[in-house]
This record gives sequence, structure tokens and C-alpha cells, in this order.
Amino acid sequence: MKARQVVDSGVPFNALKWGCRPNPNHFSRYMLQQGAKQADPWRVVERYDHLCTVADAQVLGSCTCCAFTQVVEYHIHRAFGVAVQLDYDWLYKAVRQEIYGDEADEGAQLDEPYLIAKKHGMIPKSTVSHRTTTNAALLDELDHGPVVVAYSVHDGWAPRNMAPNGSVDQSLDLHLIPYTNGHALALVATEMVKDVPVRVHRNSWGPLGPDDSGLVACSDAHAAKWTLDYPLSIRLDTDDWAKWRGWEEFVLA
Repeated sequence: MKARQVVDSGVPFNALKWGCRPNPNHFSRYMLQQGAKQADPWRVVERYDHLCTVADAQVLGSCTCCAFTQVVEYHIHRAFGVAVQLDYDWLYKAVRQEIYGDEADEGAQLDEPYLIAKKHGMIPKSTVSHRTTTNAALLDELDHGPVVVAYSVHDGWAPRNMAPNGSVDQSLDLHLIPYTNGHALALVATEMVKDVPVRVHRNSWGPLGPDDSGLVACSDAHAAKWTLDYPLSIRLDTDDWAKWRGWEEFVLA
């Protein structure tokens, strides 16, 4: 899959739905913008190789859990050679029950699926999470696998609206308030399209995009402007992960 195909597909982000809760303690939008101003080097990193079937979830607030399980599924396929879909609905219910004390469909913060997955054995106890605040750190994490990201999303995110400098028609931003309409996705690649740094994401549910791949794209500049929380990645202890089978309990039939 080429980034050019994803951009040309013109999938607008308002087709994605949203349900990610912002973390009020993270000034991530400011931090990422500062990182971009530091002229962090941009390079192409592709993590399409071990992507599995995109979920077709319809629970609005489950996007954070769907994005996280996609990252775990990537590592399962990479280590064990099997394509699975993990029970993101179970994970979402567990997050709501154990962190919020309810089952309301009101979303989750970016790190909460990681905490609950680790608690219940979907991933090994030795797994650690990383949060990034600059593009350099984000690209380093993408070297290890997909990264969970979250943005405020709106109609103007359609890649076809991308200008040559990577910006989006600012009139399309007028009615969007930062830290609202939060949506989580799995960042799977960084590319250059017409000399513009571009991020390619796997949506938290589908099918949409070229060949129903679930892939959508936006410029890095626009992503930095509307970032909702620090991107989250996981690092798996190689020895533990190679013999870990706890994830098998959470595979959907």
C-alpha cells in the first residue's frame, strides 16, 4: 500500500467517528508543535507488513481500545505468524468498569487500554509503554511497531484538502475546538507525498479507504496541530513475548 493511494482515496476523517477522551494533564498539542519547530528530521517508516483485519466496531467510545488492540495484533502476527482479532469490546467494557465504575459509552483515555490489558494478561507484565512528545521520538517508536495516536478530527481532514505545504484550508478549522471530537487510531507509517511529511493511520474500525484497508492519511503539520494526547507505544520484552500465550484468551472467534 502506497501513501499516494491513501491520500488519493480522499477519506474524510468525519467518516471515522470519535470517542477518545482527552487527558487534561497532558499539554501534548503544545509539546508536539514545539518538537516540530525544532526541525526534527522526517523519515519514511513503514509498518504495513504485519497489519491484520481491521475491526468493524460500532461502539463509539471504543476507538482507543480498537487502536491499542491493533498494535498488539501487529506484534502477535510478527512474533507468531498468526492473524487474529482481539476482543476490543471486552477491553472497552473492562476499562469503563474498572477505571470509571460504569459501562457508559463515553470513551477512554489513550493509556487506559494498556493498563487494563496488562492487568488481565492480554500482554506480558514486563511490557512497558512509551509516550512521545517530538517527531524524532515518535519515529523511533514507529521503528518498533505501530503507535496509538489521538486527534481532534473534523471534516477538513480529508487528504484531498491538503495543500502543497501540508496545511489544510484554515476555514475548515474554524468550528473545531481543541481537545474535542477525540478519535484514536494506529499510526502505521510516515511518508513523503509531494514533498509533504504525511502520517498514514489504520482507523480503529472499518472498512474504509483504498481496498477497504482502513488506511487514512493526513499531513504531519495538521496532525501536530490537533493532537489530543501523547502518542503511546509499547515495548515487549523479547524473551517474555516469545513464550507468552495469554493473548489467546482474548481472540475473537
